[in-house]
Amino acid sequence: MKFLVWFPIFLIFQEFQSISSNGETVQILHHWIFGDSIIKQNIPDSIAHDVKNRKLFIAIPRVFESNTMTLAEINDGSARSANFIPFSGKPTKPFISVYQVVVDECDRLWVLDAGSAYKGRYEKRNAAIIAFDLKTKKDYPEISRYEIPKEYVKEPHYFAKMAVDVVNPTEGCDKTFIYIANHLECAMIVYNHKDKTSRRITHRSFQPKRQTEITRASLKYTSGLYSITLGQRDANGDRIAYYIPGSGTELFAINTKKIKNKEAFVPTRIGDRELPEDSPLRNKNLWALSYSTGLNDAITMAYDPLTKVLFVGEPNNRRIACWKTEGEFTDENKDAIYSNNDIYLFKDMSVDAHGTLWSLVYVLEPQEWYKLSPKVIPRIQIWKADTSIAIGGTKCDAGESMYY
Repeated sequence: MKFLVWFPIFLIFQEFQSISSNGETVQILHHWIFGDSIIKQNIPDSIAHDVKNRKLFIAIPRVFESNTMTLAEINDGSARSANFIPFSGKPTKPFISVYQVVVDECDRLWVLDAGSAYKGRYEKRNAAIIAFDLKTKKDYPEISRYEIPKEYVKEPHYFAKMAVDVVNPTEGCDKTFIYIANHLECAMIVYNHKDKTSRRITHRSFQPKRQTEITRASLKYTSGLYSITLGQRDANGDRIAYYIPGSGTELFAINTKKIKNKEAFVPTRIGDRELPEDSPLRNKNLWALSYSTGLNDAITMAYDPLTKVLFVGEPNNRRIACWKTEGEFTDENKDAIYSNNDIYLFKDMSVDAHGTLWSLVYVLEPQEWYKLSPKVIPRIQIWKADTSIAIGGTKCDAGESMYY
């Protein structure tokens, strides 16, 4: 899955603005529009929020020769126009092309560097998993670096979501595992931070089920394992790892104990997010501008431990769907918290330590951007939503649904 048609953009900050008629469900924090800027052609791919330092970290893979930075940060409390700020941390080696960022419970920023740029004259080296200490507020020193063996990554430009599993934060941070998806190779890289070892896993459930087509757009792609998110910890520090292929609607899960102990990879098929052909909801106008095509393919999702809800960004349905994981994977426990007809693609989602859902959203088809007034419709947005408020009145909160 590649996004290679882009245009110059610049960052505009605006005060929190609700974009849902359901109270204050979803708010715009930042948006990008056309214009000449010092961040020309820096296209965000992943975001992570640090609640203590009130910063958003943004991964920007180098897909253009003109990329000026590959890891940026933004102060989330600024009330004035703001451009990307180059990452203020101190890596021991220059970044090549950053694809993923995650902030964990131990105040560490984990960075996935592909080790090679899609375009541009940059040094080539192994992909690397790098950690920075966010407790040191001034310079964020690098505290860990692990290079992934070359034989595990044939296509580093197709890294997808990364999940960080701190087994028991109250007992220390060394025992950490990281799970990384590669959607072209249909593989998962598992990194054991304590032992400084890694391995590569493949499974038939990682395979794409079909070619995905974003309706009303010319984007077509075929992607395997794309998004991984972690559920609640049990008494032993084990969790359920939920995952989805980018082209397909099946949701799978496996206990991280099996992954960490190198047991046979035998996942559970939770269910299919696709609506059956005879479903009355398949072509129903669900709410306001939202409608369902029946093609619920998605490339990003996030689990919230406070509400025990799994959120999924569904571009064809132009909505954020939700599932109350304490219940069965049925319509009685699934709903949507927000919909908007301008949604083109949900690129990334994450939930921070305070229960805020952050979404990186591409608005409208990139090929159509030049036809529209940049002063009217932003092109790329960062959204935020309080998860406990967002699920209010939906089946994910066991209340009466406003959608179904």
